[in-house]
Amino acid sequence: MFNPHIQFEQLREISKYEKMKDVVRRRDVVFSGSVNPMLNDFGELSEVYQYSGQQYPESWKCPLKITHAKSKHNPST
Repeated sequence: MFNPHIQFEQLREISKYEKMKDVVRRRDVVFSGSVNPMLNDFGELSEVYQYSGQQYPESWKCPLKITHAKSKHNPST
């Protein structure tokens, strides 16, 4: 199974995350002229910014609001 979140955690556990990050960013500069603006440091901001493939201002809030009706399975709402 491909799960980039787990792979980043594993790289951190074996102290290889920083090296991998530096290699990727150097290659971005060589091939694209700059570091991909979507690549924030893992764990610093919400992952939604990286997985969406779009840039959003830091003030962006998710517009989805979920409200649950009371039910026998969810009596607290």
